[in-house]
Amino acid sequence: MSTWQAQFRKEAEAFMGNYDWSDIYLMWQRRIQEFAAPVTPLFLEIALFDSGRPKNDNLDLTWWPRVDIEAKRNECEEHFKRFPGTCGPAHETTYQGRKGELDTLNFLWAARHDPEQVAAILISASLFTRFSGRGRWIPNGWPNANCVDPVAEIARNQWKSEPGFWHHANSQVLPFRSEDFDYGISDLRGLIRYLAEEHAALLHQFAPVALHFE
Repeated sequence: MSTWQAQFRKEAEAFMGNYDWSDIYLMWQRRIQEFAAPVTPLFLEIALFDSGRPKNDNLDLTWWPRVDIEAKRNECEEHFKRFPGTCGPAHETTYQGRKGELDTLNFLWAARHDPEQVAAILISASLFTRFSGRGRWIPNGWPNANCVDPVAEIARNQWKSEPGFWHHANSQVLPFRSEDFDYGISDLRGLIRYLAEEHAALLHQFAPVALHFE
């Protein structure tokens, strides 16, 4: 092992401490609870009628602003009444070149009954956006990728057995990202606290919505 590799390993070990996934999840869960984030149930499930919808295509996942839930529901109902079998206005915020957000919804839907997997997916998403995606950018005062990579791997292993779950060209895989540039992070506890607050803000602003077509 070279000198720089030994230094990187030392930095990563110091950042991680003796924490494992159970510690990470507990930190995340406590902060989410303190902010009363709506994680159970995770998805808002809405029934819509569309006479032109194929029988084998009765589920659509989307992110909706919570303040616009009723307006979006009414807009969709009116649209499918007038134009059955068309795409409709369900994806106002996610069809603007941000396929990664839809991929995240699919991951969350598959894990919706497992709170630990939900936490792991959201942590993975936040780290991907900053360290791996097309728009990656590490804020000042944050740890480097060498320190964060072990955290990302631990989180990924809770829900995915191999890398490559979001395309590298994705710049955004969640509809909200906290940009608190004054928040310095020096250890794992600070990182998980920051991400949990980001996820609480996300879930208070946006609802993961499951549209069930009848």
